[in-house]
Amino acid sequence: MGMSLLFLMLVFLYGLLSLMTAVLKESPRISASSGGENTKSADEQATIQAAAIAVAMARAQAEQGSGFLSKPAEDLAAGARLVSPWWALHHQRQLTLNPNTRRIR
Repeated sequence: MGMSLLFLMLVFLYGLLSLMTAVLKESPRISASSGGENTKSADEQATIQAAAIAVAMARAQAEQGSGFLSKPAEDLAAGARLVSPWWALHHQRQLTLNPNTRRIR
């Protein structure tokens, strides 16, 4: 009975999400004075400009060394890789799990 209720609720939630998506879907807005093509190209231009600004800001932050990419782009291109703290922790735990397999002489 519990599994039946679970699947019934999943179907109900899926139907509710589908209904909300259909009802709340935005329709494309077309202004009568400027036409549809000019509005579309203006939106595309705004998107391209926003992307260019985001890339410029990310590069400036990387050059200052305050972001995740604290190394210069030349070092990263030369083959140096950044290691996340989680990856380093995983490898450290693997080494300390069985200390007899690896000894420093």
